[in-house]
Amino acid sequence: MNVQCMRLQSIFCIFFLTVGFFPGFGQSRTKANHFEGYIITADSVRKEVAIEVEDTQQPWSFQQDVRYFDKSLLNGGRVKRELKKECNPGEVLEYGFQNRRFVSVQYYIKGADEDNKLKEAFGKFKGEKNIDFFAEVIQEGNVLVAKFHIPPVIADEDYDSDEKMRSHIKTCEEQYDLLVFRKGLKPISISDISFKDFFADCAFVVKKYDEQRYKLKPVKGIKSGIKSVFSPDKLMGAALKTAVDAILADYDGKCRK
Repeated sequence: MNVQCMRLQSIFCIFFLTVGFFPGFGQSRTKANHFEGYIITADSVRKEVAIEVEDTQQPWSFQQDVRYFDKSLLNGGRVKRELKKECNPGEVLEYGFQNRRFVSVQYYIKGADEDNKLKEAFGKFKGEKNIDFFAEVIQEGNVLVAKFHIPPVIADEDYDSDEKMRSHIKTCEEQYDLLVFRKGLKPISISDISFKDFFADCAFVVKKYDEQRYKLKPVKGIKSGIKSVFSPDKLMGAALKTAVDAILADYDGKCRK
């Protein structure tokens, strides 16, 4: 083999090694937490943008502290913070990417130190806490269903412990609430709706619910809008999903023929 061929081989080897060892050289530099997507603003304008979430491993990241920026910057390496805008629920009605969509919701999260009994305290606590989030729509149809993960309370030192963070993530993935809504109505926890009003077009579901024949039980003697938020035995996660599926199966089967 002549010297010129050997030099060419060396050049090609160096090139391929460079590409292999330096991600982003010769390939897309899109970050794992960046997505090409869209937002719909409060004035119903849809914009094609790039979406950024804090950490794709953490379910609550898709509900709060979401940002967006010009999608032309997606493959251009690091995006400066000043080029990103906060995707605030309320100001943004919906955002989505990769066939996932998230809608603006108001969700009150009870603190561990709050008194279950005091109805009047509900308004006080609610006024002092952030209640604006996004929830992911997981079921379309006449009744839409959205999943809301309860954000964990994370101590500063927890971020330095992989074990504690895995525990937070696992708990968050398992303890989620389901919100229901129709077009033109705001999403609300299935436990907080008035079944008589929400399912006014389906006497079968209302009757079965009143007779406590669903796993999701009515609250007697106090409005669900207060009690269910505080109730320690409120269905959550997979158990709640099973209960809601049964209700909507009856609704679609008995009243939407």
